[in-house]
Amino acid sequence: MKTLKVIDHRYFFFFDKTIELQVPERWEDLNDNQFTVCAGIYVDPLSDIDFISQYFGIDKRVVKQISKFEQYKLTELASFVVKPTGTVNFFYIDQIPGTKLLSPGQKLRGVTFEHFALFDTYFFDYVNDPTEANLRTFVAAVYLKKGDRITDIDFEKHVNLFARKVDKMTLYAIFLNYVFLRDWLSKAFPSLFQKSDSKEDDEDDRKIKPQKKPSRPDWNSMLDGVVGENILEYDSYKALPCIQLFKLMNKHIKEFKRNGRK
Repeated sequence: MKTLKVIDHRYFFFFDKTIELQVPERWEDLNDNQFTVCAGIYVDPLSDIDFISQYFGIDKRVVKQISKFEQYKLTELASFVVKPTGTVNFFYIDQIPGTKLLSPGQKLRGVTFEHFALFDTYFFDYVNDPTEANLRTFVAAVYLKKGDRITDIDFEKHVNLFARKVDKMTLYAIFLNYVFLRDWLSKAFPSLFQKSDSKEDDEDDRKIKPQKKPSRPDWNSMLDGVVGENILEYDSYKALPCIQLFKLMNKHIKEFKRNGRK
C-alpha cells in the first residue's frame, strides 16, 4: 500500500483541492469495497470513469475533470486486478449488506470440518458447472447468521434468501475470494490441498477458465482415514474445527508418502 497525491481540481469554482489516495499494490491490500469493485469487472466491466470513482472513492464529477492521460495512469495503478492471483486467509465481506449473514472468521475460525466439507463441495459444483444457481448455493453454504449451524437450518429457504437479497456481483466476489482463500490453504497444507490450476489464460485475463474440470475432494473418505477404527467418535471429528482436522490429514498424507504409499 502506498500513499499518492494525484489530483488538483477546481473546487466550488474558486479553489484547488488535492486528493490524497491510498493505493493498493496487490489484491491483499484491498478493502472490502475495492475488492467487490474489482471482482465485479469479471461480471460486468466498468468504464474507466466509473472504475476510478468506485475503486479510489473519488466523486465521479472530479474524475471527469482530469485528463484522459491522468485517468489512464490511475487505472494503471490497479493493473494487477486483471490477474486474480491473490492469497488471503479471510473473507473481505464480513457481513452481506442488508442482511445478518456473516462470513467465517479469519483462517476459517469457527468453521467445523462438516461445514467446510459442505461449502467446499458446492464450490467445486460451481467450478464444474458455473450456473448462477450453483454460485448462489455455494455462497449460501458459506454465509450464515450468528449462531446458526449449517446442518440445523432449512437450507432451501436459506438459499432462497440469497436469491432475494444478494446480487450477482457480490456472489461472484465471494467466489473469487474463496479462490484466494483456497490458495492460502494450499500453502498452509500442501499435502492436502492441491494448488488450483484454474487461473486465467493470458489471452483472456478477465475470465477464470479452468483448463480441465477439477474433481471434487472426497472429504468423507479423508475423514475416514483420520477416524480409523474410532467409529463411535465419527460425529465428534466432524464437529472439530476444520483447521485442526486439516493438520491431522496433512500429517497423515505426508506419513503415507514417506512410507512409500500413495
